[in-house]
Amino acid sequence: MKRIPVAVATFAGASAIMLSTVASPAFAATTTPIPTETLTNHVTVSEFIHAGVTAKFAHLTPGGSYQLVFAEPGEGGPVGGTLTADSSGHLTAKYVATDPGKKYRADLVGDRYELSLWSGGTTVVSETFAVRLGSEVRFDRAHRSGHELTLRATAKHWVAGTEKFAAWRSATVRFQEKVKGAWHTVKSARTNAEGVAAVTVKTGRHLWRAVVSGTTTVWTTRTGTHKA
Repeated sequence: MKRIPVAVATFAGASAIMLSTVASPAFAATTTPIPTETLTNHVTVSEFIHAGVTAKFAHLTPGGSYQLVFAEPGEGGPVGGTLTADSSGHLTAKYVATDPGKKYRADLVGDRYELSLWSGGTTVVSETFAVRLGSEVRFDRAHRSGHELTLRATAKHWVAGTEKFAAWRSATVRFQEKVKGAWHTVKSARTNAEGVAAVTVKTGRHLWRAVVSGTTTVWTTRTGTHKA
């Protein structure tokens, strides 16, 4: 509490200050939300050159003008025209790597890129994302003989230039069993020329999945859950 003088009285030529205790004004701390950007961190080359990367921005100045900026290793710059945030300070923008008529660009794989939002030549917010080849894996039919279970999985990855999936050779496939709510790798195997990996384990009936380890150019992928 702050003591503030409110009046002065005179007694036989002497002055005295009369004090009153009052509450000091309360000033609420106000903070301006920091602009944010949300985008997919794992982007496939196919998505990048066809669907593009979508960035969602929030906490911008309502009605403010912005510029989307794309940067790749060694170069980059503004793309598209002026963008305007809505009345709530939100803005959604998309960047497509190449013209839809073009196909694969070899230099896109394995690097990280940056999408930023500029205002007045200054970066407001930015995020990075990686681009790699897409992949997929399927669980083939399991074969059981007594307590022995043979598991097979077939892996594929997107092939540069053809825009098609093909057998993923020499990929590491981890066959995982779910125990007490957690996944544990039981055995691993490399895929053959057809992209097939197989292991034999001794076990009862459990839940299984196959996980293919990614590389610097191909994304990790996994199957759904299978009971075998």
